[in-house]
Amino acid sequence: MIHGRRLLFLILSLALGLRIAAACGVHYALNEHDQPVFLIAGDADGYWQLAEKIRQGKPYALYDPPRYVQRMPGFPAVLAAGLWLGRGHPLGARLMLAVLGTLTCGLVFVLGRQLFDETTAATGALLAAVSPTMIGFSVIILSETVFALAMLICLLMLCGLARTMRGEMRCSLVWAALVGVSTGVATLVRPSWLLVAPGCCLVLTLWARSRLAAAAQSACLLAACLLTLLPWGYRNWQVTRQTTGTGHWVVTTLWSGPSLYDGWNPTADGGSNMQFFERDRLMSRMSEQAVDRHYRNLAFRYAWTHPQRVAELAILKMKRFWSLWPTSAVLQRVDVRLIMTAYFVPIFLLGLRGAWLVRRQRWHLLLCVGPLLYFSAIHLVFVGSMRYRLPAEFPFLLLSAFGVRSLLASAGRASASPVIHCAWGNASTR
Repeated sequence: MIHGRRLLFLILSLALGLRIAAACGVHYALNEHDQPVFLIAGDADGYWQLAEKIRQGKPYALYDPPRYVQRMPGFPAVLAAGLWLGRGHPLGARLMLAVLGTLTCGLVFVLGRQLFDETTAATGALLAAVSPTMIGFSVIILSETVFALAMLICLLMLCGLARTMRGEMRCSLVWAALVGVSTGVATLVRPSWLLVAPGCCLVLTLWARSRLAAAAQSACLLAACLLTLLPWGYRNWQVTRQTTGTGHWVVTTLWSGPSLYDGWNPTADGGSNMQFFERDRLMSRMSEQAVDRHYRNLAFRYAWTHPQRVAELAILKMKRFWSLWPTSAVLQRVDVRLIMTAYFVPIFLLGLRGAWLVRRQRWHLLLCVGPLLYFSAIHLVFVGSMRYRLPAEFPFLLLSAFGVRSLLASAGRASASPVIHCAWGNASTR
């Protein structure tokens, strides 16, 4: 039987091979049809333009009039590194994203070993390695895989905090700071992750033995998170002062207003349709801050006056969020749908079984199910799409792996019986 490093090496080799094949397949398929570098346009075009500007040393802005604070810099910076390594060739960027997707599978293994046992961790990493959706999204120009990598690092830091929060104070404060830094880094890729920082503080307050210790850990976590975001906030203060004469500290973006209105407006259907932005052309006569505020006010006004429609839209957004396949027209082939459905349905059911088995282990549920519930709640408000769910599936796969091993154990294979590593000790499912 293969164990340890050799098993992990084989899994990661498989993951890398599948992702490199996907990168080359997507690249040459697009070239053959004389299409641009994007399989799914929209967000990808903006990320690509910003990455090129970073690589060329040009101002970090999009469109005309320029929007300086529309996108977080995390993914464009990673993409720019891929373009630099590949000397501007799109395939170089895709191959770098394939490597990052492989590292994400490795982090699933590390997280699984912290929470369960090595075999369950390897099973979870293998499920991530062969997932058709995760393979595909690893090599298209979207931020999901890079965010999943940053999110898993954040969850690993939370594991460390869980192990030390009732031990020596100095050690727990270090881990709290690491949680804050990793939360800030993940927020630089996807701004909606910012709310995780106060959420962690709430968890610390509820679960800590000492309120004083929880307060110190929370303060350390929040300070580290804000310090991580400080350079981006300062840069935004500078550019808004140059464009409007008044500086504004913005630690995320000035795009939440239009995004909110995208989800709550008279023509909304649960998906994204930003035609209203191009139609209104408010950027030609208003600042970014004013446009952001304008659409936010419109969205809240619509939600306040149309509560029934908001509830209907929430259902439509959840249908899109939990879709078995992407809603993009390019990925509507029957074979693509069948492959994704055949993978996701049993994996999700096994994950539900795993969640039931660890229902008394609150840290396991928080780390493995929490991201899915968090993004489900976020996208009750903002537009829904399967790709927003994808990063949260990585930790959930560990519950699917736990469900697989528990089925084997119940079939009479005692050696397959999985073990749960608790935050303050070990427990077996036997």
